[in-house]
Amino acid sequence: MKRCTADKQAKRPTRHQAVPSAVNKKSLRASISARLFAACAPWLRGLSACMAGFHCVLLVFVLAFLPSGESFGAGQSPEEFFAVREFRGLVRRDMAERMARTAAELAAIDHATRLLSQEQDLRFLNSQVPQEALAPRLEPPASFPAGEIPLDALARMLFSTPVEELGVQGFPPDMRAFARIRLLPPEKMREALRNALQTPNALELHERILARQRSLLASYDQLAASLLPLKPSLQGGLEEQYRLQNICNQITALDIYRNLLPEYAQSRISAQTMHKELAKAEGLAPKEPLILTAMADVLLRLDRPAPALARVGEALKSAPDFAAAHDVKGIALLRQHLPVLAAESFSRAVALAPKNKAYRIHRASAYLMLNDEENMCADFKKACALGDCEGLQWARSAEQCGNSGGKD
Repeated sequence: MKRCTADKQAKRPTRHQAVPSAVNKKSLRASISARLFAACAPWLRGLSACMAGFHCVLLVFVLAFLPSGESFGAGQSPEEFFAVREFRGLVRRDMAERMARTAAELAAIDHATRLLSQEQDLRFLNSQVPQEALAPRLEPPASFPAGEIPLDALARMLFSTPVEELGVQGFPPDMRAFARIRLLPPEKMREALRNALQTPNALELHERILARQRSLLASYDQLAASLLPLKPSLQGGLEEQYRLQNICNQITALDIYRNLLPEYAQSRISAQTMHKELAKAEGLAPKEPLILTAMADVLLRLDRPAPALARVGEALKSAPDFAAAHDVKGIALLRQHLPVLAAESFSRAVALAPKNKAYRIHRASAYLMLNDEENMCADFKKACALGDCEGLQWARSAEQCGNSGGKD
């Protein structure tokens, strides 16, 4: 059985929550001082006007409460998120550390999502993103329309969440693993937002990763609660312990995959390297649809359509609503010269993600092989309306796609 390991070593566990860290005494002292200063400032101004001789003394007295080097401007200092998980009995320390880290990370992303929904700078999206992609138009500080842009996935792509501290605390038998995560905002929000919104496939993948992490964390907490009181024994708890290990392995595999996404999307690593790294993740979570689909995509880049089709077929058995998997399947079928089946797969992807211009381009390629000019042009035009006009320009250079209609 493969083991899930955490980065380093590790307070009272709250099983489902990870909260902004209030254990940082310096930050707490700063917050209290700021509120005290705000409450006392009007009183001090009035008093100093009446007692001019004491003005400087009073000001120094109040400022003495403020810790040096602290700033109270909104968003000027990174926020911390803290989570703990117990370990004893059949729950091992490495499992608890991994899950504490995941809980803190998810809490940070949830907070970043709330920040993003209130971000005034989102007004620039109205001019930077094609109208059809974000209808109706945004008016800050409104959030994105439901079902259009997954804000939590966007937050994951924009904000980094480095681990500040990971370890254990307490004494046997009350041992707890803890993780402290720091939320760091992007330096250039406008540019980062624009880049993220130009990769809808990545947004879909990050949204699915977050959903899987939340689901796995909930399963872990439910199962671990029943195993904490049990003593290690060959006679009982082996099946539950195996399930706990499997959950932890899946979390680790998703971390491997998530860390590879930006490198692979920007072609900073080769398909061979991606295949090697994904094989590690696949070994930990052989039935995870995200990893199977990613492996299928890599196999296609390595010109191996048959095993790619097998991988993505397995992924769709457990995730039939995964648009990216249908798209990868369509590409594999197209590589095997099966345009009719490929068009069907692309149509499923388009139905699940109608704003994804890449899926439209891919389906147009299948229609091209089928000599279906009408529907090919319809997809090229739709993709152009969503921001990718290369296919339509090519078709028109070949004296096609004048004013034809076709399917939506």
